[in-house]
Amino acid sequence: MLFRSGAIRVKGILLSMRGQGPAAREFFEQDLAIRLALNDRIGQARSYSDLGISAMQTSQFDKALDYYDKAIAIYHDVKDTSNERYPLHNSADVLKLQGKFALAIERFNQAILGHRTANDPVGEAGSLDSLGYTYVYQGDFDKGTEYIEKALAIRREVKDRNRSEEHTSELQSPCNLVCRLLLEKK
Repeated sequence: MLFRSGAIRVKGILLSMRGQGPAAREFFEQDLAIRLALNDRIGQARSYSDLGISAMQTSQFDKALDYYDKAIAIYHDVKDTSNERYPLHNSADVLKLQGKFALAIERFNQAILGHRTANDPVGEAGSLDSLGYTYVYQGDFDKGTEYIEKALAIRREVKDRNRSEEHTSELQSPCNLVCRLLLEKK
């Protein structure tokens, strides 16, 4: 039954990667049912995280946040801080979209700590980026840029060439320069 659950999850992930959230959700729900029957707590947390992603793809942000919170609670309950960092980051993305910046910042910081603890510099850079953009959305361009530049430095250090080049061009883009000028006039 566990093998079947894994195959079902992979099918859901593939559909999700193609942007087919509703179809993916069906497979993630099947996976969750199996994980619940097996009392596989880690598997349940992964299923809730997967369901959160599919809910985000269909703009069901409250539902996504509920799924992420369930995953976080399970990871916290079984003391799996290594995997807890993923739904923390994803839930922070939802909170950012909902304009709940203080809570988003708190969760991004928790995710960053989780990435550091797991010695995952690429994940840390991703959460630092998102934290930076959260500050930018609040109008704090300088603080946002500080975190985005920290992410860029990590990516350069670990030789994540594609992402570091992308962020260098984003920081120097005319859009960011205009945003900075507008925010400085406030």
